[in-house]
Amino acid sequence: MANAMDQAMTSRGAGPRALRWHDRVTEPSLTVLVALEVFALFLATPLADMGFTSTIADLALVLLMLGSGMAVVWRNRTATVTIAGAFMVGLLTALLRQGSPSTLTICVDFIAKLAFLATLTWVVGGAVFGPGRVTFHRIRGAVAIYLQISMMFTFLYLLMVRLAPGAFSPAIHLSGPTGDVLRGAKGGGQMVYFSLVTITSIGYGDIVPVHPLVRSFATLEAVIGQLYPATILARLVTLELEGRRR
Repeated sequence: MANAMDQAMTSRGAGPRALRWHDRVTEPSLTVLVALEVFALFLATPLADMGFTSTIADLALVLLMLGSGMAVVWRNRTATVTIAGAFMVGLLTALLRQGSPSTLTICVDFIAKLAFLATLTWVVGGAVFGPGRVTFHRIRGAVAIYLQISMMFTFLYLLMVRLAPGAFSPAIHLSGPTGDVLRGAKGGGQMVYFSLVTITSIGYGDIVPVHPLVRSFATLEAVIGQLYPATILARLVTLELEGRRR
């Protein structure tokens, strides 16, 4: 992964010093990002559902994820601008929702979060599937993509719950700070859970998609969840064999 990123940076005229600085910053940042995503999905979300939440702690988690994400994509100007713009839009809509929450501000906020995750996945994916030797950095990137796909579908489901309240059976009711995944909201944790059991094809059946569009999203996520591990494994094996032949 580092080799693919280095080639892209060299083509833009960056010198060896910039490449060394990038390696020192990006690799630890990606590790931090993966750790934060695991914490948010598997610990912070259930704690928020149980009422153990703090606005300051949640804000710190969001800022840490933003900072580590920016450090990963800082070399790609388009991705950096997109992520920064998505964060500003999300911050603005969060402030608006405190005073006068509406469906429009909630949808805009969820779309901004989707843009952040999609951009991050696009940049990391280009490096994970690009040429170069197999490293722990590339493997961490593959894990990050898998978790980000689950988070993107979570926000898609939240959007559908907001726009079509009967999209799931039993019905998911968003409450608290207008259905945020964190910040003590109800409903967000259920969608995180549904997304994770869908992408891993566990399918307990306790939450069932009813709306046709939600069924389509769930089916797509399940297909991605089956194909992605096989695809990334085949790619890593190919790269390892090519490296040995060299």
